[in-house]
Amino acid sequence: MKTVKLKPSGKEKEKKRPAPKKTHTITQSGAVPYLVEKGEIRVMLVTSTAGDAWIFPKGNIARGMDPLKSAAKEVYEEAGVVGVCENRVLGVIQIEKSPSNLAEVSLYPLKIDMILPQWQESAVRSRRLFRIEEAIGVIRGERSCEVLRTLRKLLEERAEGGAHGN
Repeated sequence: MKTVKLKPSGKEKEKKRPAPKKTHTITQSGAVPYLVEKGEIRVMLVTSTAGDAWIFPKGNIARGMDPLKSAAKEVYEEAGVVGVCENRVLGVIQIEKSPSNLAEVSLYPLKIDMILPQWQESAVRSRRLFRIEEAIGVIRGERSCEVLRTLRKLLEERAEGGAHGN
C-alpha cells in the first residue's frame, strides 16, 4: 500500500460576497381615483410610461405641496382626473426605480369629481376605469392589490353606514 502525503491546505479562502448595495429611498405620493356608480366601485388606473403595466398615478412630492395635494396633482397630470385626496393612507407600496433607488409611495383615495377629455400626459399614458375586481386582477404587486382591497372595504363600510342612517 502506497502512502500519499497531503500538503496542508493553509487557510481556506472565504467566498467573497458582493457588498450590499446602498439604496436611496425616495418618498412619493399617489392616489387611487375612484367613483361609485349604481353601487359598483370603479377605479381609474393609468399605464406606465413604458405602456407595459396598469399602475396608480403617483410621483415625487412637489415642492411646497403636502403629499395629498401633490397626489391630486399627479392624478390630474397622469389621468386627467379632477378630485381631492382624502387624508387617509390606503397603503404604502415600494417600487424599484433603479438598482440603487427605491420609491416608497403613500396612496390616498381620491373621489373623482370630473374626468377631462384631454390631459397633460395623454401622449404617453392611457387611462381606464376598471371595476375594482378587474383592477385587482390587472395591477402588479400584492401590496397594490391590498391597497385596492382596503379601498373596497372602506367604501363598502361607508355604504353600509349610510344605509343604516349612520
